[in-house]
Amino acid sequence: MRPFSPPWLLILALVLSLLLLTTTAEEVQVEVKVVDELGRPLAGASVSVTRPRPAPSLLWTGKTDSYGNFSLSVEPGTPLLVHVDWMGVIVAEVLANADPRGFIINASVRDLSIKVLDHRGRPVQGCEVSASWQSPTGPISRSNSTNELGLTTIEKFPSSAQLALNMTLRARRLGVELTTPISFDPRVDGWNLTLRCELYDLRVRVLDRMRNPVAGALVEASMGSQKVVARADEDGFAYILQLPSGLYELEATFESYRWSAQVRIDNDSSVDIVLPFAKSYNVTLLFKWDDGRPGSGLRVLLRSGFSDLEVTTDASGASSLSLYPGVYNVTVSKGSSRLWDFSIEVRADTKKEFILNSSLRLNELTVRLRSSEGRVIDGTVVVSREGVEISQASTSGGSAKLLLSDGLYRVVAQAQGYDVSEAEISLNSDQELELRLSPTPSPLSSPIVSIAIVACVALVTFAVARSLFSKRRE
Repeated sequence: MRPFSPPWLLILALVLSLLLLTTTAEEVQVEVKVVDELGRPLAGASVSVTRPRPAPSLLWTGKTDSYGNFSLSVEPGTPLLVHVDWMGVIVAEVLANADPRGFIINASVRDLSIKVLDHRGRPVQGCEVSASWQSPTGPISRSNSTNELGLTTIEKFPSSAQLALNMTLRARRLGVELTTPISFDPRVDGWNLTLRCELYDLRVRVLDRMRNPVAGALVEASMGSQKVVARADEDGFAYILQLPSGLYELEATFESYRWSAQVRIDNDSSVDIVLPFAKSYNVTLLFKWDDGRPGSGLRVLLRSGFSDLEVTTDASGASSLSLYPGVYNVTVSKGSSRLWDFSIEVRADTKKEFILNSSLRLNELTVRLRSSEGRVIDGTVVVSREGVEISQASTSGGSAKLLLSDGLYRVVAQAQGYDVSEAEISLNSDQELELRLSPTPSPLSSPIVSIAIVACVALVTFAVARSLFSKRRE
């Protein structure tokens, strides 16, 4: 006969075995990684983990770290229901058993690419594009600015099937709404969108009061606190592109000069700005002969539509002057000889060098006449070369100027009442020559003439005396 076991002992044994099994099960740390559709970590996503059975219970809530990770302690094999919320939208809902090796959750998140073009099809840089939608927790908006290609990307945009359909795109430039809000659904319209906007170009020409272009002038077009800046090119043009319609404050500045006015833009426009000054540039003209010698003493005449200016080159062949912007017709001459005609355009401070044909070179010879005592006298200067007379000139104020090519010359000076004076000179540049002339002796000052006069006087005196003596004897 078997021993009798009371029923309560069986129940007690069953409870003890269950307790033993429960206490022997250990919790493990489960690592979970959340990534977007491109496999990039989704940092900052809101996560909730529940155990759906036998009775739903919340196990963990929090956010993914900078690597898209989160972890929780749970018994192996525990069923887990994971919800991932990104920017107010459920982007992942996963049912899995707790695995000590961890697991990866792929969230419905990707990039939304937007291109902004103007009505001509040109990319619009610096346009602020925003995408917004109404989430269960309230309105959410993401924005970014377009680059030089007119492109912007709203990264890690939610693409879940739970995404609300009341999503809109907006584009602004200089704080002005370029289009009415555009409704879109990326699951239908795609993830590469194009927006076209009505934008207009403003061409500003900056001039001085002489209607010459002012290169480097700063031009600003502003609306409220927003502004666009451009700088005038060498022709005085500044281009401010892709402006939304509206009333703008237009301002141009150059050094201490300023001009401002209001301009309404509702189409492509052009504006002339005249600053209250006349701008000039420092220009150096340098002339050389083709044999390397400086073109000194050249007369340079510059003619433009508003002024004429004449300068003479220095010993180095240079001449520095201040010129207004524009085109100048230049004539280079020496004395009365015209050597060269050309034109130059002045747009900035510059130094221009010109090479002259040495076969055209003329040297200016200045001949000064002085008496032996140093007194200025006027006369005639005759220049000859190899016995052939080349040039002749009369002095004025004691000097004469002659234009001669390179070479050896004989210079003869003549003046009334003076003996002829002459000299040789070798010319290869502008030079000066002083000739001293001695007075021509008077005929009465000759010794022979003086003796003859004295003898004649003596004879006359003797004859007169003899005649008187003869009369007295009679």
